[in-house]
Amino acid sequence: PDIQRPFYKRYSTKATIYLMTYAFIGNYWYTHYFYSVLKAEYTMPSHRLNDVPIAMFLATHFYFCTYHVCVGNGILRHVDKSYQKGWMKTILFWFTIL
Repeated sequence: PDIQRPFYKRYSTKATIYLMTYAFIGNYWYTHYFYSVLKAEYTMPSHRLNDVPIAMFLATHFYFCTYHVCVGNGILRHVDKSYQKGWMKTILFWFTIL
């Protein structure tokens, strides 16, 4: 259980730092490129970082947390509980992760 670990060793802390980093990189470089290619722009008034509203960095973090916990974890639990143990289940599990 994570409650017995120090804060910096908890899986939730590590996952949050990973997702914050992933969201920042995605918003800073890839969203800017994506909108440049499509000639789209954010129209809401806000402070911006690389022409991306700072609020979008926070929204992306919450979206990724929800997506990874609900969808990713749900699919892995389904694979784990629905298939019998064996090498085929192991391969399906790892391909689901990738």
